[in-house]
Amino acid sequence: MAGVIRNPERPHLMDGYRNDDMEDDDSMAGIWGAGYNADGIRWHFDADSGVLVLDGGEIYDCYGDSPWQSKSWVLQIVKVVISKPIRIIGDSGGFFENLTNVEHYEGLEKIDVSSATDLRYFFSENTHVKELDLSSWQVGNVTDMSYLFFNSPGTSQLTTINISGWDTRRVSEADYMFGPNEKLTRIIGIENLNFESLKEAGGLFIKTGLSELDLSKWKTDSLDNMAAWFMDMHNLTSVKFGSQFKTDQVTWIHLLFSGCSNLTEVDLSGFNLHRVEQNLDMFAGCERLQKITLGPDTDLTPAKIESVGLMDIEANDQYTGYWINVANPQQRLTSAELMNLYSGKNMPIGTYIWEANQAVIDANDITLEVGDDWNWTDSIESLTDQFGQKVDVQALYEANPQAVKLSGDRVNTSQPGTYRVTFKYAGKTVTALVIVKADQTSLTVHDTELHAGGTWHAQDGFDGAMDQDGHAIDFNDVTVTGEVNTMVPGDYQITYTYGSQTQTITVTVKENQASLNLYQNHATVHTDGQGTSTWQPQSNFQNATDSDGQTLDWSAIEVVGTPDWTTAGDYRLTYQFTDKTGQLVTATMTVTLVIEEADEQAESQSDLQIHDSTITVGESWQPSDNLVLATDVNGGELSLADLVVTGTVDTNQAGVYQVTYQYTDASGQIFTRVATVTVVAASDGDTNTEQPGATNTNDDVNGGSTGSIDGDDQAEIPTNDADQMEGDAADVDANAVIDDATPAVGTNHGKGADRNSGMQTTANGAKSVVTSWTHRSQMTNTASLQHAQTIVGGHHQESRPTESASVAVQPVTAKLGTSALPQTGEAPSRANVMGTVLLGLTMFGSWLGFRRVKRH
Repeated sequence: MAGVIRNPERPHLMDGYRNDDMEDDDSMAGIWGAGYNADGIRWHFDADSGVLVLDGGEIYDCYGDSPWQSKSWVLQIVKVVISKPIRIIGDSGGFFENLTNVEHYEGLEKIDVSSATDLRYFFSENTHVKELDLSSWQVGNVTDMSYLFFNSPGTSQLTTINISGWDTRRVSEADYMFGPNEKLTRIIGIENLNFESLKEAGGLFIKTGLSELDLSKWKTDSLDNMAAWFMDMHNLTSVKFGSQFKTDQVTWIHLLFSGCSNLTEVDLSGFNLHRVEQNLDMFAGCERLQKITLGPDTDLTPAKIESVGLMDIEANDQYTGYWINVANPQQRLTSAELMNLYSGKNMPIGTYIWEANQAVIDANDITLEVGDDWNWTDSIESLTDQFGQKVDVQALYEANPQAVKLSGDRVNTSQPGTYRVTFKYAGKTVTALVIVKADQTSLTVHDTELHAGGTWHAQDGFDGAMDQDGHAIDFNDVTVTGEVNTMVPGDYQITYTYGSQTQTITVTVKENQASLNLYQNHATVHTDGQGTSTWQPQSNFQNATDSDGQTLDWSAIEVVGTPDWTTAGDYRLTYQFTDKTGQLVTATMTVTLVIEEADEQAESQSDLQIHDSTITVGESWQPSDNLVLATDVNGGELSLADLVVTGTVDTNQAGVYQVTYQYTDASGQIFTRVATVTVVAASDGDTNTEQPGATNTNDDVNGGSTGSIDGDDQAEIPTNDADQMEGDAADVDANAVIDDATPAVGTNHGKGADRNSGMQTTANGAKSVVTSWTHRSQMTNTASLQHAQTIVGGHHQESRPTESASVAVQPVTAKLGTSALPQTGEAPSRANVMGTVLLGLTMFGSWLGFRRVKRH
């Protein structure tokens, strides 16, 4: 610490009397300082607890002579207990010095220092102690308190010292008395000390954590060295000195406030610095010192070459860079000028503060057209300089175009855009916009799509438009040309125009894919007239699609019309839904209700049985290959033509295919069976495979509402083979040319496959693809109202236009005791006529026999 204190060398330890226990360096008990008219102090150390105990006594001139200093266990001491009173006489420097691990002292009030004269280093390097309460000590005879609480920089944990009531009138030396202790934020009683005899006190508060110091009551008549008193007190904001704080004897005052980075004000008007020999950097690092009061004897004349270090003020948006006299604001000084002003005698007391920057830049956002001229005077409405004086903007620009500094965006008036410009003048800055405007007219549209029958408005393709200033305009201001026929699919060009903007869009009207398909357009239902039936409208619903082709389920369908199950007759049912375009899609059917007497009712003998099969790639296949048995309610045999068959089998591609067979009997019951057709690759040299009909039959061949009628009254209903058409059991070869004269069951005739038939054929060898097999039905899309040619009973027949856009034409449901009846307008074949006659005769004979049995 050379340069702050005059005598930095520490005195040697005294070589006086030592008692016997000092020879045992590691002894843990003994008597310290016996002799010299003193009994000594009894002490012992408890290694287990780390406690050093002083058991009372008195000691005389013990500077640096404590016995525990040389012990190997000295660093194990964590606590000191004064159990009985101790009296210290004379020099007691270094009494508890270097007890670096001690955290707490107990019984300090039992130490009597009233006869002590020297307290140097008493608690020096007690780095772990946080609080010291010495308010009970009588220090009236102490003359030297140097390094009393000294700790090496950065090591101290000390936060609080209580020295209330201390009488320090005889203290002449107090170098580094309180510092360095960076965490020391409170010294209780510091404001009431009297240092009238103090001469040497270099670094008195150096590096402490105090934020304020009130020394207004201090009396310092003899003070000589106050160098670095407040050095590096980074928390210090202000210090108060009183009228009794005398500095007329001070010769060293250098580094007084050096490093006090948060010091904001100080009053040195009472300082007499005429005898100062060292005043270097008194204010160095005081970057926030904004207020200083100086007096007639505050001589800041450099003692040597260097100055007192009053820092220059940075000119910025807050301050002008000058000091001004509070009493005379027109007196404006730099830091150097202020120090020079008080480098002599008889200057009046003056308080100087940093001058506030009063500059004002009144700038506005402006809008220009492309090509306009611009400079900063166009954006600045008015200027006030840092001293509060109004400035003529145009005159300033003419005198110095660079007087206002520009930063930010570079304004290019040939390029439309928004430029953010920052203007700087007299330390002040402000930002404004320069908007270079072009014609901002715009028109945004987009292509649109809809399905035929939907609605379209010109605004549907309009996104937005702006006028030349960028303001949104209403659609009514836009001109639209072109037309869209929403009923006819196609692409339509529509043109939108606004101002100089023209845009064309394409409106695509897509085909309406709405459809509603039924399995049958006519069904005959037999009931007993009691008001119920097993037949439900949902059983006749096949499928439906919306206008966009999306499949609809049954829940979307509404059925208008309900049969009265107690009254025979024809009932018209309409199936309908509204598609996404708002159009009503319908399909109709007729339900013929037949009511039979109770004795005519017989248990249904309807049945549908199929089996799975396996074929080899290349073999032919027909739906009849997997049909085992199909009977109507009376047990009469049905042909494949009476069933609805759906599914696909590719005989050229190995795989597993599902084929669905469905039949609705006269009572309204629906029978559905699924056959699995497995197509396997042919073995080398062997194309034979298990023949259809030899595989296991479907596990559910007896499903549905079937069974026999129990009781003696059951009449035998013979099977009339003549009712079947010729060729019902024959396979249909997809590769064969079908002769009109020899119809195959469920097929059309002529060239290729008619679009209304139940089966599609290909010209490839041995390949049969069955997409659907319906009984003489016509599934018509809702969008088609064309005449369609259908095949009924092996004959061509021209059908009438359907009433609905999606009505399926189905055969009349066979009555009880029949397998099939021709539709209206259909010419029955000879086999059908003969079969019908024979069946009628047989049934009549059976009925007569049945009546005879009943009479008997």
